[in-house]
Amino acid sequence: MTAAAIFEGIAAISQLGMTLAVATGVWVAYRQLHVWREQDIQKKRADVAEELVAASLEVSDTLKRLRSLFDQIPEDQVGNRSYVYEKRLERFNDAAERFQLLRRLQIRASALLGDKHIDESVDVLFEVRQKVIVAIQMLSDRHEFYGDEDEETRELYKRMRRDMWGSYGEKHDPLGMKQLDAIDSLEAKLTPFIRYENSAQ
Repeated sequence: MTAAAIFEGIAAISQLGMTLAVATGVWVAYRQLHVWREQDIQKKRADVAEELVAASLEVSDTLKRLRSLFDQIPEDQVGNRSYVYEKRLERFNDAAERFQLLRRLQIRASALLGDKHIDESVDVLFEVRQKVIVAIQMLSDRHEFYGDEDEETRELYKRMRRDMWGSYGEKHDPLGMKQLDAIDSLEAKLTPFIRYENSAQ
């Protein structure tokens, strides 16, 4: 074997080594980029899950306050039958921003977490809000539209009173229990994301 052939062989091996080194470097870089991307996704999921839990708990506490069994009536409003209903609707309006934040977080969570059960549980909180508002409005207008009532109508208004004034007991407040069940479900579904226990699929 000539010296030229030896040099050519060495050069070929050297070139192969360089090619392998570059390929290995590219593979390592790709893997690292993939790891960083997965970590970024995990962090985004954890962040939105944590924010959604906090917002849901805040909305649930707000609903409990808004459905309180107790009303404070100023002395000059004692004879005003509509005062209690108007004041409750006003408090719901004051709480609108909390529900708007919850809706925004629900949309983000739907995109990042992709769990329909989380969506459904959040929707329950909006359903409770809507049912309570409808109950308040109908109870407020009742004396204007209803005179003699049959048993079915009386039962309807009994249910509306239960919707408006929440005891959060199993026997007398099915709407409130549905709300509490939704919160339990949200915490169970979202906690693994917050703790990084739920890998990206």
